Amino acid sequence: MKFRIGIDFDNTIACYEHVFMHGAWAQGLVLDDVILSKPAIKEKILAQVDGDSNWQKLQGQIYGKYMHKASVFPGFAEFLMLAKSRGHDIFIVSHKTEFGHFDEEKISLPAEALKWLIKNKFVGEKSGMLQKDVVFFEPTREKKIERITSLSCTHFVDDLPEVLDEPAFPGRTEKILFIPGLAVDKSILSYSSGSWRAITRRILGDWTENDIRSSIQYIFPDLNVEKVELKKGRGNSRIYKLYTSHSNAYALKVYPDLQLDSRHRLEIEFSASRILGEAGFPVAKAISKNTDMNWAVFSWIDGEIETTNEEFINKSVEFIQQLMILSKTSEKVKTFSNASEACLSGLEITRQIQNRFDRLKVGPYTQVNFFLQEEFLPIFEQSVEIAKTLIKDDFYKIMDSDLLMLSPSDFGAHNSILHPNGQTYFIDFEYFGWDDPVKLACDFYWHPAMNLGDELQTIWKKKIKAIFANDKGFEARFRAYLPLFGLRWCLILLNEFLPDKIAQRIHANYEKEHKIADVQQIQLDKSKHILDIIKTTLNHG
Repeated sequence: MKFRIGIDFDNTIACYEHVFMHGAWAQGLVLDDVILSKPAIKEKILAQVDGDSNWQKLQGQIYGKYMHKASVFPGFAEFLMLAKSRGHDIFIVSHKTEFGHFDEEKISLPAEALKWLIKNKFVGEKSGMLQKDVVFFEPTREKKIERITSLSCTHFVDDLPEVLDEPAFPGRTEKILFIPGLAVDKSILSYSSGSWRAITRRILGDWTENDIRSSIQYIFPDLNVEKVELKKGRGNSRIYKLYTSHSNAYALKVYPDLQLDSRHRLEIEFSASRILGEAGFPVAKAISKNTDMNWAVFSWIDGEIETTNEEFINKSVEFIQQLMILSKTSEKVKTFSNASEACLSGLEITRQIQNRFDRLKVGPYTQVNFFLQEEFLPIFEQSVEIAKTLIKDDFYKIMDSDLLMLSPSDFGAHNSILHPNGQTYFIDFEYFGWDDPVKLACDFYWHPAMNLGDELQTIWKKKIKAIFANDKGFEARFRAYLPLFGLRWCLILLNEFLPDKIAQRIHANYEKEHKIADVQQIQLDKSKHILDIIKTTLNHG
């Protein structure tokens, strides 16, 4: 069936969240240094003298003078790519007056919006782009709804429920209310969606391998891809193997929904893979990326996921040693920020644990709530007190930068591939950045996919302490923080009980959608197992 899909423009395709802060600050309407949300800015301005007129004036400038600063909502480019490749008709229908309120410069709002669409390559003459004649800016809401009706739209996406609920809105048009960041569809209104990824799946269904192949030909034409194969089993991202006409193979990585998780995993991983590859590290080569689609291509590495054994530990130690040297000697690595969820003090570790605890405890899961309150919390409190006793005031201090190193963060056998030639390649650098090496050591120790066991844990502790012998505080921090990082992993394992994390898992593997309850029970059992190990460790000093 061929769809005729209508889409609103402002706050549906174009995102102004940070533009309002820029405009308000430029006009002297707010003096805050921090970035405020649009509702917070509006509240501040309306509380001022002439607040209402200032707010209306600012709105006019946002959609006119500052229009060029708007960003694209994550996932819209993907939606448009899939819809166009399947032959559906797409229309942009927006309510826009010619000029903004109190705009003395008389900047045409429709003209600026069209310029923005052209600049972002959504409108143009090239194949795959929209033509100007499918973009409609109407002077009133009534005219907008008349246009939706005359176009016979099968679907319409808008951020304003009052538009979709207008009595004149065509009854045959499926309504989709876009509420950015809504973790689960239908939690507010029966027709609401929280991201363009969710809208894509709602209207168009899943991406097929043929969809990926046709899109790759448009986005990365130099690859000459002939066949695409979905590879299952990754945690957050979807992975496809790309077969080319030159007998080369690549890995396409489709990263998690930026609307639900704003961390720029693609940019971090691509940069890390490029710099590490140039330095001779055994990593997948960064080939190409498209930030609009949130897709990146890396070299494909044949082989099997590594086995956790002493040989792999030795390879991991060698990799970390090389990474520590690179951290101290390369100018290029100074561009990296701290790793995702870096822990540079004991206080930061406890803050992260508390935040995860607070998010989980408000969920509707009785089993999880009992586990958190009755079993987890007493051990957490005990571990914090022991850590404070062991390292005293250092628990509260942020580490000196010269003690930090670049960390892969999610590091272990689960993110390593043993090539048939015997070489081990390390992959997955989405959280790469500067961190306390103790966090890297503890995460390797506790990661549930590693399952080191007593003997390998002992070997790991001995080797990792030797690497960082010049860091006089390393051993004390490791001993103090090891139980805390274990507790942190107890809560990470319970991510499947959080709506946004469930959405990421389903994105990576849609088959999990109907097995969530089973997956949740498995994760809860793993969390309890780690907690039991921590209890035993604490009881035996």
